[in-house]
Amino acid sequence: MSIKRCICPISYSISELDGKLGLMLEQGGAISGLECQVPYILGPNTRVIIDFRYVEADLVILEDVKGIDKRTGQPVSLTATVRAKYAWLADKYGLTVRIV
Repeated sequence: MSIKRCICPISYSISELDGKLGLMLEQGGAISGLECQVPYILGPNTRVIIDFRYVEADLVILEDVKGIDKRTGQPVSLTATVRAKYAWLADKYGLTVRIV
C-alpha cells in the first residue's frame, strides 16, 4: 500500500478542495510533507486511512475530512467504529486526528 503525494484536481469533493488548500499552504511554507490517503495498520485485519498528513511547526498533523450531512446541514457524526479506530491509532502510534 502506498502513500499518495497530494495532487488534488479542482473538484467539488471536500477532501480534494481541502487538499488543494493544503498544497497552497505547503507552497507558502506554512506546512511541509503533505500526503493524502495515508494508511495506518492497526491490527492484522484492521487499518484506517487518514485523508491528510503533514508537518506544521515540527508536529505531525493528521486530518480527516468528514463534511456536512446534506439532509440535516449538521457535521457528519463519527461512527463507533471510526471512533474506536482513532483511539487505537492514538494508542498504537501516539497520534490524534483532527476532524475538519
